[in-house]
Amino acid sequence: MVREPIEQARSNYEFMRKVREANKKDHCRCVGLRYDECILRAVEMGCKSNTVLSSMPAFFLTRKQYRSYHQSVSSGNSFDCDLNKQRHYLDEMTRALDEYLFVGLTEHFDESVKILEAMLPTFFGGISAVGLDRFNVARSNYSLTDNIRDILRRSQCNWAIFRFYDEVNRRFL
Repeated sequence: MVREPIEQARSNYEFMRKVREANKKDHCRCVGLRYDECILRAVEMGCKSNTVLSSMPAFFLTRKQYRSYHQSVSSGNSFDCDLNKQRHYLDEMTRALDEYLFVGLTEHFDESVKILEAMLPTFFGGISAVGLDRFNVARSNYSLTDNIRDILRRSQCNWAIFRFYDEVNRRFL
């Protein structure tokens, strides 16, 4: 399943927050800040690495491609902000997407599981009776403003991830 990129990045940020704080890895002085506050701090400081969505779907890149992508994003390297590189990642992910029988969306979790149940009853038969609510994506206790979302959408470094998500969404809906 694929999750909306900004929500995935926020979730990763909140999950890894304690790890970053313990390791003192804080290039943009975001220790103790919520995701939205960190994005604003990154813009204010010109700290590009915190406005890059590092949640490129690993399932759709080879290990080598993902490792390269993740290392350059983690280091704040502009390598992956290059549009040619972004187009390359998008092509690779879209090509891999064609090899999957079905790709669901976490924003449509219940529906995605029911489709899997119908398509592959041997593996997923009866799973919707289990009670899907406990498996559904946890929601954050705060909303991101349109300004924060616009900052992330406008970043050239995030071009491929949004195009990829749009393609998965188009195929799903």
